[in-house]
Amino acid sequence: MILNNRGMFLESVINNSIENNKDNNNYLLAKTSVTNKIISIDTDNFVKAKLLKNDFCDYIGVYKGTYLEIEAKETELEYFNLSNIKKHQFKKLTNVSKHNGVALIFIYFHENENIYVVDIKQFIELNIRKIPLEWFNENCYSVKIDNLFLDLELILKKFIT
Repeated sequence: MILNNRGMFLESVINNSIENNKDNNNYLLAKTSVTNKIISIDTDNFVKAKLLKNDFCDYIGVYKGTYLEIEAKETELEYFNLSNIKKHQFKKLTNVSKHNGVALIFIYFHENENIYVVDIKQFIELNIRKIPLEWFNENCYSVKIDNLFLDLELILKKFIT
């Protein structure tokens, strides 16, 4: 399956889940916006803009007083390539973890329609770039999508006590 908007399925599921639980006062989670600089707007309201460096991952939030950042990734392969995480994202997640925050990566495998939640600490210790699906099955928290929603609080409880 070829996706026109690579990675957008998982982000749509997470966004739906956040919207569905917006009245939940047990956690705060928000999609970060992409910073841009408008260069010009033509007469047809076509906007030309330059994307600027984003200092955050896809989602930021707080759960039980703990700061967290989440990066969402997808793969259609039977493995996840660590090069899919940009250097600045990896560095940011590592720094969040070093400062006692929680840094998670949600990876959706189209192969088995599972989302695996990985603490950045697990990736820091790995010496391989292409991580097979089997590794995720053996080492990560696995979540199934239910009606295009995730129980985000249940996921956060697994990583924040």
